[in-house]
Amino acid sequence: MKLYRRRIFRKLELDENNSTPDFLEETKHIREDKSWTIAPVPDRVKCRKIDCGDVSPANAELFKKALLSKANGVQVNVIFLNSC
Repeated sequence: MKLYRRRIFRKLELDENNSTPDFLEETKHIREDKSWTIAPVPDRVKCRKIDCGDVSPANAELFKKALLSKANGVQVNVIFLNSC
């Protein structure tokens, strides 16, 4: 809860001064160090053009086609019902 309160107060402070957040001065050395790198982005994440949208598992035929397709993403919404 402490972090959340600090974020709220910081947001209020920025709003009051009509300013935007910036990096901390004590972390400047990290941003200036250009020797670090990140891992390459996986191919599956690079191409996000194809998405089957919302496919219901209840429609077995369409769901199977979606899983077998070359789509990069298949969104499935599942509703859990109370069994009581």
